[in-house]
Amino acid sequence: MTKTNGFLYLAVFAIFTAAFFGEAAAQKVKLRSQINPACGSSSISKFADIYADGNIAVQGSYSCRGVFIYNISNPDAPVLSSWYNPSPNQQFLEAIVIGNRGYFGSGSGDGVHIVDLTNPASPTLLGKVNTSNGGFNTIHEMMVFDHGGARYLLENSNSTQNRSLKIINVTNPAVPVMKWDFLSSDGGWVHAMHIRGNKMYLSGFVNSSRVDIYDITNLGIQAPVLLGSVAVGGSNNHSAWTNETGEYLYSAREFSNGDLRVYDVRDPTLPLLIQTVRAADLNLNAVTPHN
Repeated sequence: MTKTNGFLYLAVFAIFTAAFFGEAAAQKVKLRSQINPACGSSSISKFADIYADGNIAVQGSYSCRGVFIYNISNPDAPVLSSWYNPSPNQQFLEAIVIGNRGYFGSGSGDGVHIVDLTNPASPTLLGKVNTSNGGFNTIHEMMVFDHGGARYLLENSNSTQNRSLKIINVTNPAVPVMKWDFLSSDGGWVHAMHIRGNKMYLSGFVNSSRVDIYDITNLGIQAPVLLGSVAVGGSNNHSAWTNETGEYLYSAREFSNGDLRVYDVRDPTLPLLIQTVRAADLNLNAVTPHN
């Protein structure tokens, strides 16, 4: 469940692919630049999730508070354009940018802030999603996605006691509309979400041992429809992702000596485990897979 700590790093990756699950080839990484914005906290847990689109990157916070908004038009010289930190001092665990719009999820009680970033040096609040309009006040993970001509926010609570997931129409940030509030198939707390095309994948983490697969084709008029579940096991399914065609699902089980499990999910009602990968298999000195 931990978030990302550290600076903003900009790198160019050249990934050389070996045969499918054959011997892993080394990734060649070149550091282009880094930026470490001022933070009033001495904690090592300063920053949280980071996201970029076009020339803007946004970075959430743990102890630093607020959201750091960067101009990355020159990847060799990123610039801190502004620090979004409305009163009261907010911890934003999640930060997403799509085009000129930012979505910042508070971990300390103020829901999701939807912010105009047309001028990154002067972010402007457009609206909020919180308990006053059907959302959560504290956010651990969230997704923003376009579907059927509308824009949606998918979110979970930062409290594992609040186990439902919420889908809110945020096409008009000033007037968010609650669409669906639902539980996973086994009622456990879901950590991470992933969407590929018309399918949504939910990773059960607390009191859950599965990844659910839903159909969201008719999301505007119909709640997500459960297609099937992958019995991953372990109650620590931190995240799951599919390949680009949606045929295979990769699930990261986050516990000591955990593994990455690969499933054939072409038929969601009959998922098939086809590979299990541990750090030692790739000659990695690591504790557990995370994302």
